[in-house]
Amino acid sequence: MWDRTIGRVAFTNCDPLYHGLSERWRILPAPPSWLTGHVVRRDCLMAPIPSADFAKHNDQLKLVGELGIVSLGHVGSVLLFGDRPPDHMRDIAFPTDSSTSKRLLRWYLEQQGLDPRTVDLGPDLKSMLQQCDGALLIGDRALRAASEYPSLVQLDLGAEWTRTTGLPMVFGI
Repeated sequence: MWDRTIGRVAFTNCDPLYHGLSERWRILPAPPSWLTGHVVRRDCLMAPIPSADFAKHNDQLKLVGELGIVSLGHVGSVLLFGDRPPDHMRDIAFPTDSSTSKRLLRWYLEQQGLDPRTVDLGPDLKSMLQQCDGALLIGDRALRAASEYPSLVQLDLGAEWTRTTGLPMVFGI
């Protein structure tokens, strides 16, 4: 059955990839970081996975086409939230559903000369901010939180990557 199953990131920005897909395909929805395991274990034929995971498992995987989850500048769905600027965050909660965005945030912190403690937590903003000064969210959760909590500091990691490198950020492939 795996050869008729396609993994799906259950985020709104991935909806166009599945629109009009033949009913012969079975869809396996999962968080981005979980889809890598599904592909490697052959639970599904293919899936969009975090680019960081592809780099880690490139000897077991093959790129299909030129599709990607990419931003040039502001992405809006990969955000660091907090009640203070990143340079004053003592600790940051990382969501358990992300791979690339965690690495991107670590890169950003290193570029800024910052070394806060990091904690892996479930992707719930209120719970994350009860335990840490900052919280990284991705996908629909980040989009909703940005709208629901406009008074929080919000750092768009896609924008920071492009501002620093001049290049697009490839979140998933």
